[in-house]
Amino acid sequence: MLVSVMKDSLSLKRPRSLSRRLACALALASVVLVGASCTHGEDVIDQNLPGVMPEPDSVLDRAEELGFGQFVALAKASSHRALLEGNTQVTVFAPTNAAFALLPAGEVQAFFVPGNEAALDAFVGYHITTGVLDQTALAGLDQISMLGTDDAFVDTFGSAVIINDATIANTYSGGDNGLLHGVDRPLELPRTVLETLERRGYRTLVELIQLSGLEGSIQGGQLSLFCPSDAAFAALPAGELNDLRDPALVGELRARLQLHLLGGARTASGLYSDEYAQNLDGSFLFFGRDSDGVPTINGLTLDYANLPCVDGVIHGLELVFAELPTVGEQINAQGLMTLGSLAFAGGLTGELNTLSPLTAFGPTDLALELGLQPGVIDMLVDPANVLRLRMFVRAHMVQAPFSYRRLVPGTMLTAVSGDIIDVTESTGETTLNGTAGLTVRDVFASNGVLHVIDGVLDDGQ
Repeated sequence: MLVSVMKDSLSLKRPRSLSRRLACALALASVVLVGASCTHGEDVIDQNLPGVMPEPDSVLDRAEELGFGQFVALAKASSHRALLEGNTQVTVFAPTNAAFALLPAGEVQAFFVPGNEAALDAFVGYHITTGVLDQTALAGLDQISMLGTDDAFVDTFGSAVIINDATIANTYSGGDNGLLHGVDRPLELPRTVLETLERRGYRTLVELIQLSGLEGSIQGGQLSLFCPSDAAFAALPAGELNDLRDPALVGELRARLQLHLLGGARTASGLYSDEYAQNLDGSFLFFGRDSDGVPTINGLTLDYANLPCVDGVIHGLELVFAELPTVGEQINAQGLMTLGSLAFAGGLTGELNTLSPLTAFGPTDLALELGLQPGVIDMLVDPANVLRLRMFVRAHMVQAPFSYRRLVPGTMLTAVSGDIIDVTESTGETTLNGTAGLTVRDVFASNGVLHVIDGVLDDGQ
């Protein structure tokens, strides 16, 4: 009789919430008791009878075992617990316990207050998507649908996969019903731009937006914002921040802030694909990635990217943008004195400062000296040859924005003069017309970009 009872006990299905260790211990105890109750004269139990096998862990069990205690507590208190402990395949992005300290004080505790069930469910659901998505699968996506109504952005920073502005630190098996990614900050449901800035501690930027009168414009449409931190504003030259706060200079403040605003809500990968855009002030922004694969804007590495808002996307900066010099001004700043003088003599200084978009390939003084036949420069600056001079300078100008990453060998550019510039390659380096190398790349300007070259693109004759 005892044998029969114990056999029945072996067939009972263990609840999923039991850990493997507890299930195995109970199974072992059952086998020991059965063995002890048998005598040589009784029926012999099949020694090969399989013991009790514990139920596979759920993704929620795995999160608890791995130490994601705060997220587990929230998930268990939410309506999503049954899903996370059930048979539906899910992918969970679980913030570490330390990551919850990044939320405003008291917010986690408020989720447990009666009456806040909807907010709790929305928060937990924004960390769950159905189906199994490992990092390789995620890296091929732009966004994913989370439980509820809001999507999350997916991007890559070098080898790291980013969900909104949270980085996946580790990926674990989620037991029998999914996959678990550990992330370094909670995923926050999209709010308005200004609400998000306030939550993230951008006090100076919020203050200046309100002083500028741009508050309504920012909240009224879809924008990409490149947001300087409070530390970035504090690092401005002495007196500059006070000038920005001066009511008499509100026009200058507005123009300064518009340098950081771009029409359209675009992720870092979307910006990289666009290659360039104009901000609301009309200046050019060029997008790339640094040697580690981290997104850049005009050569500056973003602190973070892709924080979604209901009315835009926020990207973090540790620098306050200032109005960039024009291409003409950058020619002088790079010490291209001969080219600057030729442009002035040809009446093209204004064109270099206002033509937009503009890419200029500026020969160094030495390149002009060695690349042109003796007497050519003197001939060009003769007022009688002004048309030839203008053609010479314009042969180094392209009315289109070409950052270095767009200068792919095999590309043919049409100069303002009408001449063709061939993008070529020599000994593994990008060259122009087979001979002129780029000695300084991507000198960004408000109306385009300048590349310094060590050759000439027109013989001047």
